Amino acid sequence: MANYNFKKDSQVYLVSDDPDANSSTYTDLLSDNVGHYFTFQNLSEGLVDKITDKPATVTGPLAPGNEVEVTTNTPYDKGLLFKDGSRGLTLLSEADADAFEQDRSWAISLWFKADDLQSASESHIIGRWPLDGWNLRLRKRSGQSTLDLILYGESNIQSPEVVNFDNVVTPDQWHHIVITPSGGYPESNFFAYLDGVKLEKLLHPPRQFRVGSNAGPLTIGAPWDATTQTMDGNFNFSGCITEVKLFNISISVLATAWLYNLAAGGGESYKLEISQDFSFSQTFTDKSSPSKTLNRPDDYFEKSAISKANPANFEFKIPVFKENDLQVVHDKLLSAESFSLYVLSTQDVYKLEKCVITNGTYGIERSTPLTLTLSGEASKLSKLPGVSKAFTSPGIHQPMTSGRKYLRSDDISIELDGVEISSEVFSLSAELQNDVKWVENKTLFDSIGIQVQNSQAPGNAVTPNAMYPENFTVNKKVFSGSIGRYLCDTNSDRVNNFSMHSSLKIKAGERAGLIYGFEFDMLLASFTNRSSAEDIFIQNYDWRLIDNSRPLSSTIKYINI
Repeated sequence: MANYNFKKDSQVYLVSDDPDANSSTYTDLLSDNVGHYFTFQNLSEGLVDKITDKPATVTGPLAPGNEVEVTTNTPYDKGLLFKDGSRGLTLLSEADADAFEQDRSWAISLWFKADDLQSASESHIIGRWPLDGWNLRLRKRSGQSTLDLILYGESNIQSPEVVNFDNVVTPDQWHHIVITPSGGYPESNFFAYLDGVKLEKLLHPPRQFRVGSNAGPLTIGAPWDATTQTMDGNFNFSGCITEVKLFNISISVLATAWLYNLAAGGGESYKLEISQDFSFSQTFTDKSSPSKTLNRPDDYFEKSAISKANPANFEFKIPVFKENDLQVVHDKLLSAESFSLYVLSTQDVYKLEKCVITNGTYGIERSTPLTLTLSGEASKLSKLPGVSKAFTSPGIHQPMTSGRKYLRSDDISIELDGVEISSEVFSLSAELQNDVKWVENKTLFDSIGIQVQNSQAPGNAVTPNAMYPENFTVNKKVFSGSIGRYLCDTNSDRVNNFSMHSSLKIKAGERAGLIYGFEFDMLLASFTNRSSAEDIFIQNYDWRLIDNSRPLSSTIKYINI
Protein backbone atom coordinates (compact mmCIF):
# COMPACT_ATOMS: atom_id res chain seq x y z
CA MET A 1 0.00 0.00 0.00
CA ALA A 2 1.31 3.42 -0.90
CA ASN A 3 2.33 5.87 1.81
CA TYR A 4 1.12 9.37 1.01
CA ASN A 5 2.79 12.65 1.90
CA PHE A 6 0.73 15.16 3.87
CA LYS A 7 1.76 18.79 3.97
CA LYS A 8 0.38 19.29 7.48
CA ASP A 9 3.10 17.02 8.88
CA SER A 10 5.98 18.73 7.05
CA GLN A 11 8.83 20.62 8.67
CA VAL A 12 10.70 23.51 7.04
CA TYR A 13 14.27 24.56 7.86
CA LEU A 14 16.04 27.72 6.74
CA VAL A 15 19.81 27.23 6.45
CA SER A 16 22.12 30.20 6.02
CA ASP A 17 25.48 29.74 4.30
CA ASP A 18 24.52 26.24 3.21
CA PRO A 19 27.55 24.14 2.17
CA ASP A 20 25.43 22.85 -0.71
CA ALA A 21 24.91 19.36 0.62
CA ASN A 22 22.96 18.29 -2.43
CA SER A 23 25.97 18.66 -4.70
CA SER A 24 28.02 16.23 -2.64
CA THR A 25 28.15 12.58 -3.60
CA TYR A 26 27.93 11.75 0.11
CA THR A 27 24.31 12.92 0.43
CA ASP A 28 22.73 9.76 -0.94
CA LEU A 29 25.55 7.57 0.38
CA LEU A 30 25.00 8.57 4.00
CA SER A 31 21.26 9.28 4.13
CA ASP A 32 20.49 5.95 2.47
CA ASN A 33 22.67 3.98 4.91
CA VAL A 34 21.50 5.11 8.33
CA GLY A 35 20.78 1.95 10.34
CA HIS A 36 19.94 3.57 13.69
CA TYR A 37 19.34 7.18 14.68
CA PHE A 38 18.81 8.71 18.13
CA THR A 39 18.28 12.47 18.18
CA PHE A 40 18.48 12.85 21.99
CA GLN A 41 16.35 16.00 21.71
CA ASN A 42 14.19 15.02 24.67
CA LEU A 43 13.37 12.12 26.96
CA SER A 44 10.46 10.78 24.91
CA GLU A 45 10.83 10.52 21.14
CA GLY A 46 14.47 11.66 21.39
CA LEU A 47 15.39 8.29 22.92
CA VAL A 48 13.53 6.30 20.26
CA ASP A 49 15.43 4.95 17.27
CA LYS A 50 13.95 6.88 14.33
CA ILE A 51 14.75 4.03 11.95
CA THR A 52 13.54 0.96 13.87
CA ASP A 53 11.17 2.69 16.35
CA LYS A 54 12.82 0.78 19.21
CA PRO A 55 13.45 2.87 22.35
CA ALA A 56 16.78 3.08 24.14
CA THR A 57 16.80 1.34 27.52
CA VAL A 58 17.16 3.68 30.46
CA THR A 59 19.19 2.18 33.30
CA GLY A 60 19.56 3.68 36.73
CA PRO A 61 18.39 7.09 37.96
CA LEU A 62 17.92 8.57 34.52
CA ALA A 63 14.68 10.55 34.56
CA PRO A 64 13.36 14.07 33.88
CA GLY A 65 14.40 16.51 36.57
CA ASN A 66 16.73 13.95 38.17
CA GLU A 67 19.99 12.79 36.62
CA VAL A 68 19.45 13.90 33.06
CA GLU A 69 17.74 16.82 31.42
CA VAL A 70 17.24 18.45 28.05
CA THR A 71 19.63 21.28 27.31
CA THR A 72 20.04 23.75 24.47
CA ASN A 73 22.86 25.62 22.70
CA THR A 74 24.05 22.51 20.88
CA PRO A 75 24.98 22.07 17.23
CA TYR A 76 21.47 20.69 16.93
CA ASP A 77 18.11 21.62 18.44
CA LYS A 78 18.74 19.99 21.80
CA GLY A 79 20.87 17.36 23.44
CA LEU A 80 20.85 14.93 26.34
CA LEU A 81 22.71 16.11 29.41
CA PHE A 82 24.39 13.45 31.52
CA LYS A 83 25.02 14.67 35.06
CA ASP A 84 27.26 13.19 37.71
CA GLY A 85 25.70 9.95 38.90
CA SER A 86 23.67 9.18 35.79
CA ARG A 87 23.93 5.58 34.67
CA GLY A 88 23.76 5.80 30.89
CA LEU A 89 21.60 4.32 28.15
CA THR A 90 21.53 1.07 26.24
CA LEU A 91 21.09 1.99 22.57
CA LEU A 92 21.23 -1.54 21.14
CA SER A 93 20.91 -4.89 22.87
CA GLU A 94 23.78 -7.33 22.50
CA ALA A 95 21.89 -9.19 19.75
CA ASP A 96 21.03 -5.99 17.89
CA ALA A 97 24.58 -4.69 18.25
CA ASP A 98 25.97 -7.99 16.92
CA ALA A 99 23.61 -7.76 13.95
CA PHE A 100 24.70 -4.18 13.30
CA GLU A 101 28.41 -5.08 13.39
CA GLN A 102 28.20 -8.45 11.69
CA ASP A 103 29.63 -7.45 8.30
CA ARG A 104 32.32 -5.21 9.85
CA SER A 105 31.27 -2.33 7.59
CA TRP A 106 29.77 0.34 9.79
CA ALA A 107 30.37 3.71 11.42
CA ILE A 108 29.04 5.64 14.40
CA SER A 109 28.74 9.42 14.48
CA LEU A 110 27.81 11.68 17.39
CA TRP A 111 28.33 15.13 18.90
CA PHE A 112 29.51 15.54 22.50
CA LYS A 113 30.53 18.24 24.94
CA ALA A 114 32.40 16.92 27.97
CA ASP A 115 32.72 18.50 31.37
CA ASP A 116 36.20 18.88 32.80
CA LEU A 117 37.25 15.61 34.45
CA GLN A 118 39.00 14.96 37.72
CA SER A 119 42.68 14.07 37.48
CA ALA A 120 43.38 10.54 36.20
CA SER A 121 39.66 9.76 35.74
CA GLU A 122 38.03 8.23 32.66
CA SER A 123 34.51 8.50 31.28
CA HIS A 124 32.63 6.31 28.80
CA ILE A 125 31.21 8.04 25.73
CA ILE A 126 29.98 5.06 23.70
CA GLY A 127 30.89 1.45 23.11
CA ARG A 128 30.51 -2.24 23.97
CA TRP A 129 32.27 -3.55 27.04
CA PRO A 130 34.06 -5.70 28.18
CA LEU A 131 35.23 -8.97 26.58
CA ASP A 132 35.29 -8.78 22.76
CA GLY A 133 33.90 -5.29 22.42
CA TRP A 134 35.25 -1.82 21.87
CA ASN A 135 34.94 1.37 23.87
CA LEU A 136 35.50 5.10 23.39
CA ARG A 137 36.47 7.02 26.53
CA LEU A 138 37.87 10.32 27.73
CA ARG A 139 40.69 10.66 30.23
CA LYS A 140 42.33 13.57 31.97
CA ARG A 141 45.93 13.32 33.07
CA SER A 142 47.23 15.33 35.99
CA GLY A 143 48.36 18.81 35.07
CA GLN A 144 46.74 18.98 31.62
CA SER A 145 43.88 21.29 30.64
CA THR A 146 42.66 19.20 27.71
CA LEU A 147 41.41 15.61 27.58
CA ASP A 148 42.76 12.46 25.95
CA LEU A 149 40.55 10.36 23.72
CA ILE A 150 41.02 6.63 24.28
CA LEU A 151 39.88 3.86 21.92
CA TYR A 152 39.75 0.48 23.61
CA GLY A 153 39.45 -2.87 21.87
CA GLU A 154 39.86 -6.17 23.66
CA SER A 155 40.93 -9.56 22.43
CA ASN A 156 40.32 -10.66 26.01
CA ILE A 157 39.69 -8.97 29.31
CA GLN A 158 43.29 -9.29 30.51
CA SER A 159 45.04 -7.61 27.57
CA PRO A 160 43.06 -4.74 26.13
CA GLU A 161 44.23 -3.12 22.92
CA VAL A 162 44.47 0.63 23.49
CA VAL A 163 45.09 3.62 21.26
CA ASN A 164 45.49 7.02 22.91
CA PHE A 165 44.94 10.37 21.26
CA ASP A 166 46.55 12.91 23.56
CA ASN A 167 45.16 16.37 24.35
CA VAL A 168 42.64 16.42 21.50
CA VAL A 169 39.40 17.24 23.37
CA THR A 170 38.71 20.63 24.93
CA PRO A 171 36.28 20.55 27.88
CA ASP A 172 33.02 22.52 27.56
CA GLN A 173 33.40 22.65 23.78
CA TRP A 174 31.39 20.77 21.19
CA HIS A 175 33.20 18.03 19.26
CA HIS A 176 32.09 15.66 16.52
CA ILE A 177 33.40 12.11 16.59
CA VAL A 178 33.17 9.26 14.08
CA ILE A 179 34.54 5.78 14.71
CA THR A 180 34.62 3.10 12.03
CA PRO A 181 36.40 -0.23 11.48
CA SER A 182 38.35 -0.95 8.34
CA GLY A 183 36.64 -4.29 7.82
CA GLY A 184 37.71 -7.89 8.26
CA TYR A 185 36.51 -10.61 10.60
CA PRO A 186 37.01 -11.36 13.40
CA GLU A 187 39.53 -8.55 13.80
CA SER A 188 39.52 -5.06 12.40
CA ASN A 189 41.53 -1.87 12.50
CA PHE A 190 39.56 0.96 14.08
CA PHE A 191 39.81 4.57 13.01
CA ALA A 192 38.66 7.71 14.80
CA TYR A 193 37.85 11.04 13.21
CA LEU A 194 37.51 14.11 15.43
CA ASP A 195 35.86 17.26 14.06
CA GLY A 196 36.22 15.99 10.52
CA VAL A 197 39.94 15.13 10.79
CA LYS A 198 41.46 11.65 10.98
CA LEU A 199 43.35 11.26 14.24
CA GLU A 200 46.96 10.15 14.15
CA LYS A 201 47.92 7.47 16.66
CA LEU A 202 50.23 9.30 19.01
CA LEU A 203 51.38 6.63 21.44
CA HIS A 204 50.86 3.32 19.69
CA PRO A 205 51.11 1.89 16.19
CA PRO A 206 47.86 0.67 14.61
CA ARG A 207 46.40 -2.18 16.63
CA GLN A 208 43.96 -4.94 15.80
CA PHE A 209 40.58 -4.60 17.49
CA ARG A 210 38.48 -7.70 17.89
CA VAL A 211 34.72 -7.32 17.44
CA GLY A 212 32.79 -10.51 17.96
CA SER A 213 30.72 -12.43 20.44
CA ASN A 214 30.26 -11.56 24.12
CA ALA A 215 30.78 -7.89 23.40
CA GLY A 216 27.74 -6.83 25.41
CA PRO A 217 25.15 -4.21 24.42
CA LEU A 218 25.96 -0.86 22.85
CA THR A 219 25.75 1.74 25.60
CA ILE A 220 26.26 5.46 25.91
CA GLY A 221 27.17 7.48 28.99
CA ALA A 222 28.40 4.48 31.01
CA PRO A 223 29.86 1.03 30.15
CA TRP A 224 28.10 -2.29 30.63
CA ASP A 225 29.13 -4.51 33.55
CA ALA A 226 28.86 -8.15 32.47
CA THR A 227 29.08 -9.38 36.06
CA THR A 228 26.20 -7.33 37.46
CA GLN A 229 24.35 -7.16 34.13
CA THR A 230 23.92 -3.42 34.55
CA MET A 231 25.83 -0.18 33.95
CA ASP A 232 29.25 0.28 35.54
CA GLY A 233 28.97 3.49 37.52
CA ASN A 234 32.74 3.96 37.82
CA PHE A 235 33.11 5.47 34.34
CA ASN A 236 30.14 7.81 33.99
CA PHE A 237 30.24 10.40 31.27
CA SER A 238 29.50 13.95 32.40
CA GLY A 239 28.42 16.36 29.71
CA CYS A 240 26.05 16.50 26.76
CA ILE A 241 25.55 14.16 23.78
CA THR A 242 23.35 14.61 20.72
CA GLU A 243 22.66 13.26 17.21
CA VAL A 244 23.86 9.66 17.45
CA LYS A 245 23.79 8.03 14.00
CA LEU A 246 24.82 4.47 13.21
CA PHE A 247 25.67 3.88 9.56
CA ASN A 248 25.68 0.54 7.75
CA ILE A 249 28.83 1.52 5.86
CA SER A 250 32.40 2.42 6.72
CA ILE A 251 33.10 6.13 6.38
CA SER A 252 36.21 7.67 4.86
CA VAL A 253 37.89 10.83 6.07
CA LEU A 254 36.23 12.83 3.27
CA ALA A 255 32.76 11.64 4.18
CA THR A 256 33.48 12.31 7.84
CA ALA A 257 34.64 15.84 7.12
CA TRP A 258 31.50 16.35 5.08
CA LEU A 259 29.35 15.12 7.98
CA TYR A 260 31.11 17.47 10.38
CA ASN A 261 30.82 20.44 8.07
CA LEU A 262 27.08 19.92 7.69
CA ALA A 263 26.73 21.21 11.22
CA ALA A 264 29.92 23.01 12.17
CA GLY A 265 30.64 24.58 8.80
CA GLY A 266 27.17 24.83 7.37
CA GLY A 267 26.06 28.10 8.87
CA GLU A 268 22.96 28.16 11.05
CA SER A 269 19.75 26.17 10.70
CA TYR A 270 16.38 27.48 11.88
CA LYS A 271 13.19 25.46 12.12
CA LEU A 272 10.42 27.69 10.80
CA GLU A 273 7.00 27.71 12.37
CA ILE A 274 4.78 27.94 9.33
CA SER A 275 1.14 27.34 8.54
CA GLN A 276 -0.09 24.98 5.85
CA ASP A 277 -0.17 27.97 3.52
CA PHE A 278 3.24 27.20 2.08
CA SER A 279 4.07 26.10 -1.42
CA PHE A 280 7.03 25.50 -3.71
CA SER A 281 7.47 24.47 -7.34
CA GLN A 282 9.71 24.76 -10.38
CA THR A 283 8.95 24.72 -14.08
CA PHE A 284 11.06 24.14 -17.20
CA THR A 285 11.13 25.98 -20.49
CA ASP A 286 9.77 23.88 -23.33
CA LYS A 287 10.77 25.02 -26.81
CA SER A 288 9.07 23.37 -29.73
CA SER A 289 10.25 23.07 -33.33
CA PRO A 290 8.48 21.88 -36.51
CA SER A 291 8.60 18.19 -37.37
CA LYS A 292 7.35 18.56 -40.96
CA THR A 293 9.84 17.88 -43.72
CA LEU A 294 9.55 17.32 -47.44
CA ASN A 295 9.63 13.58 -46.80
CA ARG A 296 7.21 13.73 -43.84
CA PRO A 297 4.57 16.38 -44.64
CA ASP A 298 2.01 14.83 -42.25
CA ASP A 299 4.10 15.24 -39.07
CA TYR A 300 1.84 17.80 -37.39
CA PHE A 301 3.05 17.43 -33.80
CA GLU A 302 6.16 19.46 -33.11
CA LYS A 303 9.35 18.34 -31.41
CA SER A 304 10.06 19.35 -27.83
CA ALA A 305 13.36 20.54 -26.39
CA ILE A 306 13.55 21.00 -22.62
CA SER A 307 16.94 22.34 -21.68
CA LYS A 308 16.42 25.19 -19.27
CA ALA A 309 14.84 25.55 -15.83
CA ASN A 310 12.97 28.62 -14.71
CA PRO A 311 13.63 29.92 -11.19
CA ALA A 312 11.78 27.89 -8.57
CA ASN A 313 9.07 29.62 -6.53
CA PHE A 314 8.20 29.37 -2.85
CA GLU A 315 5.84 31.07 -0.41
CA PHE A 316 5.20 30.69 3.32
CA LYS A 317 3.82 32.65 6.26
CA ILE A 318 5.32 32.83 9.73
CA PRO A 319 4.05 34.29 13.01
CA VAL A 320 5.84 37.16 14.69
CA PHE A 321 7.23 36.45 18.16
CA LYS A 322 8.28 38.69 20.99
CA GLU A 323 11.49 36.64 21.07
CA ASN A 324 14.05 36.82 18.24
CA ASP A 325 13.79 33.16 17.20
CA LEU A 326 12.84 33.98 13.60
CA GLN A 327 14.62 37.32 13.27
CA VAL A 328 16.77 35.69 10.58
CA VAL A 329 13.81 35.52 8.18
CA HIS A 330 13.19 39.25 8.43
CA ASP A 331 16.92 39.90 8.02
CA LYS A 332 16.95 37.84 4.81
CA LEU A 333 14.02 39.88 3.52
CA LEU A 334 15.82 43.17 4.09
CA SER A 335 19.23 42.06 2.81
CA ALA A 336 18.03 39.85 -0.08
CA GLU A 337 20.85 37.45 0.84
CA SER A 338 20.58 33.86 -0.35
CA PHE A 339 19.86 30.84 1.82
CA SER A 340 18.53 27.30 1.45
CA LEU A 341 15.17 25.80 2.43
CA TYR A 342 14.74 22.16 3.38
CA VAL A 343 11.23 20.71 3.47
CA LEU A 344 10.92 17.43 5.35
CA SER A 345 7.64 15.72 4.56
CA THR A 346 6.43 12.45 6.04
CA GLN A 347 8.36 10.51 3.40
CA ASP A 348 10.70 12.77 1.43
CA VAL A 349 13.15 15.65 1.69
CA TYR A 350 13.07 18.58 -0.71
CA LYS A 351 15.69 21.26 -1.05
CA LEU A 352 15.39 24.75 -2.50
CA GLU A 353 18.89 26.10 -3.01
CA LYS A 354 20.07 29.67 -3.42
CA CYS A 355 16.75 31.13 -2.27
CA VAL A 356 16.07 34.86 -2.26
CA ILE A 357 13.00 36.59 -0.84
CA THR A 358 11.38 38.79 -3.46
CA ASN A 359 8.35 39.93 -1.49
CA GLY A 360 7.50 40.36 2.17
CA THR A 361 4.01 41.35 3.31
CA TYR A 362 3.54 42.57 6.87
CA GLY A 363 0.27 41.25 8.27
CA ILE A 364 -1.04 44.04 10.50
CA GLU A 365 -4.64 43.91 11.60
CA ARG A 366 -5.80 45.38 14.89
CA SER A 367 -6.18 42.91 17.78
CA THR A 368 -4.93 39.95 15.71
CA PRO A 369 -1.50 38.26 15.70
CA LEU A 370 1.19 39.87 13.56
CA THR A 371 2.38 37.77 10.64
CA LEU A 372 4.95 37.98 7.88
CA THR A 373 4.22 36.40 4.49
CA LEU A 374 7.30 35.71 2.36
CA SER A 375 7.53 34.72 -1.26
CA GLY A 376 10.62 34.31 -3.37
CA GLU A 377 12.61 32.43 -5.94
CA ALA A 378 15.33 29.81 -5.88
CA SER A 379 17.83 28.48 -8.37
CA LYS A 380 16.91 24.81 -8.05
CA LEU A 381 14.31 22.52 -6.47
CA SER A 382 15.55 19.00 -5.75
CA LYS A 383 14.17 15.90 -4.12
CA LEU A 384 17.03 14.55 -2.04
CA PRO A 385 17.69 10.83 -1.85
CA GLY A 386 16.81 8.89 1.26
CA VAL A 387 13.87 9.28 3.61
CA SER A 388 13.06 12.19 5.89
CA LYS A 389 13.33 10.29 9.18
CA ALA A 390 17.04 9.63 8.51
CA PHE A 391 17.76 13.19 7.40
CA THR A 392 19.17 16.06 9.43
CA SER A 393 19.27 19.47 7.83
CA PRO A 394 22.79 20.92 7.61
CA GLY A 395 23.97 23.80 9.73
CA ILE A 396 24.17 24.41 13.47
CA HIS A 397 20.57 24.10 14.62
CA GLN A 398 19.49 27.13 16.58
CA PRO A 399 17.41 26.41 19.70
CA MET A 400 13.89 27.81 19.94
CA THR A 401 12.84 29.80 23.01
CA SER A 402 10.63 27.82 25.35
CA GLY A 403 7.21 29.42 25.89
CA ARG A 404 7.74 32.10 23.24
CA LYS A 405 4.94 34.62 22.80
CA TYR A 406 3.00 35.55 19.67
CA LEU A 407 2.75 39.30 19.18
CA ARG A 408 -0.59 40.99 18.47
CA SER A 409 -1.15 44.37 16.87
CA ASP A 410 -2.93 45.80 19.90
CA ASP A 411 -1.15 49.14 19.67
CA ILE A 412 -0.88 51.00 16.36
CA SER A 413 0.81 54.38 16.16
CA ILE A 414 1.10 56.46 12.95
CA GLU A 415 2.80 59.84 12.58
CA LEU A 416 2.73 61.77 9.30
CA ASP A 417 5.03 64.81 9.21
CA GLY A 418 5.19 64.64 13.00
CA VAL A 419 1.41 64.68 13.43
CA GLU A 420 -0.37 61.71 15.01
CA ILE A 421 -2.98 60.27 12.63
CA SER A 422 -3.69 56.97 14.41
CA SER A 423 -7.32 57.81 15.14
CA GLU A 424 -10.02 56.63 12.73
CA VAL A 425 -7.58 54.14 11.13
CA PHE A 426 -9.32 50.93 10.01
CA SER A 427 -6.63 49.32 7.84
CA LEU A 428 -2.86 49.31 7.52
CA SER A 429 -0.64 47.48 5.06
CA ALA A 430 3.07 47.40 4.27
CA GLU A 431 5.07 45.43 1.73
CA LEU A 432 8.74 45.20 0.77
CA GLN A 433 9.63 44.07 -2.76
CA ASN A 434 13.08 43.01 -3.94
CA ASP A 435 13.30 43.30 -7.73
CA VAL A 436 15.48 40.27 -8.54
CA LYS A 437 16.93 39.45 -11.95
CA TRP A 438 18.52 36.05 -12.53
CA VAL A 439 21.66 35.99 -14.64
CA GLU A 440 21.30 34.02 -17.86
CA ASN A 441 23.12 30.71 -17.53
CA LYS A 442 23.63 29.34 -21.00
CA THR A 443 26.88 28.12 -22.50
CA LEU A 444 27.77 26.23 -25.65
CA PHE A 445 29.11 23.35 -23.55
CA ASP A 446 25.88 23.00 -21.58
CA SER A 447 23.77 23.20 -24.73
CA ILE A 448 25.76 20.43 -26.43
CA GLY A 449 25.41 18.20 -23.38
CA ILE A 450 21.67 18.76 -23.22
CA GLN A 451 21.24 18.04 -26.92
CA VAL A 452 23.04 14.73 -26.44
CA GLN A 453 20.73 13.81 -23.59
CA ASN A 454 17.63 14.79 -25.54
CA SER A 455 18.72 12.65 -28.47
CA GLN A 456 18.44 9.48 -26.41
CA ALA A 457 15.55 7.04 -26.43
CA PRO A 458 12.41 7.99 -24.46
CA GLY A 459 13.54 5.91 -21.53
CA ASN A 460 16.68 8.07 -21.21
CA ALA A 461 14.98 11.39 -21.79
CA VAL A 462 15.77 12.78 -18.35
CA THR A 463 18.29 15.61 -18.67
CA PRO A 464 20.25 15.88 -15.43
CA ASN A 465 22.45 18.60 -16.91
CA ALA A 466 19.57 20.95 -17.71
CA MET A 467 20.63 24.54 -17.12
CA TYR A 468 19.48 26.09 -13.85
CA PRO A 469 19.78 29.77 -12.96
CA GLU A 470 22.78 30.23 -10.71
CA ASN A 471 23.20 33.90 -9.77
CA PHE A 472 20.96 36.89 -9.31
CA THR A 473 21.17 40.63 -8.86
CA VAL A 474 18.85 42.98 -6.99
CA ASN A 475 17.96 45.88 -9.27
CA LYS A 476 15.82 47.90 -6.88
CA LYS A 477 13.70 47.72 -3.74
CA VAL A 478 10.19 49.05 -3.20
CA PHE A 479 8.72 49.58 0.27
CA SER A 480 5.15 50.76 0.09
CA GLY A 481 1.76 50.40 1.70
CA SER A 482 -1.56 51.97 2.49
CA ILE A 483 -3.33 53.58 5.45
CA GLY A 484 -7.13 53.50 5.50
CA ARG A 485 -8.97 56.10 7.63
CA TYR A 486 -12.59 56.98 8.10
CA LEU A 487 -13.22 60.48 6.79
CA CYS A 488 -14.58 62.94 9.35
CA ASP A 489 -14.53 66.67 10.00
CA THR A 490 -11.28 66.51 12.01
CA ASN A 491 -9.07 64.72 9.46
CA SER A 492 -10.02 66.06 6.03
CA ASP A 493 -7.16 68.54 5.53
CA ARG A 494 -5.22 66.23 3.13
CA VAL A 495 -8.09 64.59 1.27
CA ASN A 496 -7.42 64.19 -2.47
CA ASN A 497 -3.95 65.63 -2.08
CA PHE A 498 -0.39 64.35 -2.28
CA SER A 499 3.11 64.87 -0.96
CA MET A 500 6.51 64.07 -2.42
CA HIS A 501 8.56 64.71 0.74
CA SER A 502 6.93 63.69 4.02
CA SER A 503 8.13 61.85 7.09
CA LEU A 504 6.14 58.80 8.09
CA LYS A 505 6.53 56.63 11.18
CA ILE A 506 4.41 53.52 11.83
CA LYS A 507 4.50 51.25 14.87
CA ALA A 508 2.40 48.12 15.30
CA GLY A 509 2.55 45.49 18.02
CA GLU A 510 2.23 45.13 21.76
CA ARG A 511 3.32 47.85 24.15
CA ALA A 512 5.41 47.03 27.18
CA GLY A 513 7.26 50.31 27.73
CA LEU A 514 8.11 50.22 24.03
CA ILE A 515 6.25 48.52 21.22
CA TYR A 516 7.38 44.99 20.40
CA GLY A 517 6.59 44.29 16.78
CA PHE A 518 7.17 46.32 13.62
CA GLU A 519 8.44 49.87 13.34
CA PHE A 520 8.74 51.69 10.01
CA ASP A 521 10.65 54.93 10.53
CA MET A 522 10.74 56.68 7.14
CA LEU A 523 12.56 59.99 7.02
CA LEU A 524 11.25 60.64 3.51
CA ALA A 525 8.18 59.11 1.89
CA SER A 526 5.74 60.15 -0.79
CA PHE A 527 2.00 59.59 -0.62
CA THR A 528 -1.22 60.23 -2.44
CA ASN A 529 -4.53 60.63 -0.66
CA ARG A 530 -7.75 59.60 -2.34
CA SER A 531 -11.26 59.51 -1.00
CA SER A 532 -14.05 57.11 -1.84
CA ALA A 533 -17.70 56.77 -0.94
CA GLU A 534 -18.65 53.54 0.86
CA ASP A 535 -21.36 53.22 3.51
CA ILE A 536 -19.20 55.80 5.21
CA PHE A 537 -16.72 58.08 3.44
CA ILE A 538 -13.12 56.90 3.70
CA GLN A 539 -9.67 58.09 2.66
CA ASN A 540 -6.58 56.09 1.74
CA TYR A 541 -2.98 57.20 2.05
CA ASP A 542 -0.96 55.20 -0.49
CA TRP A 543 2.64 55.73 0.59
CA ARG A 544 6.09 54.76 -0.65
CA LEU A 545 9.59 55.04 0.82
CA ILE A 546 11.93 57.35 -1.15
CA ASP A 547 14.80 57.70 1.32
CA ASN A 548 18.26 56.23 0.58
CA SER A 549 20.21 58.05 3.28
CA ARG A 550 20.60 55.15 5.72
CA PRO A 551 20.57 51.33 5.85
CA LEU A 552 17.22 49.69 5.35
CA SER A 553 17.53 47.99 8.73
CA SER A 554 17.40 51.44 10.35
CA THR A 555 14.12 52.19 8.59
CA ILE A 556 12.32 48.83 8.74
CA LYS A 557 12.66 47.28 12.18
CA TYR A 558 11.42 44.09 13.80
CA ILE A 559 11.64 44.92 17.51
CA ASN A 560 11.92 41.88 19.79
CA ILE A 561 13.88 40.63 22.77
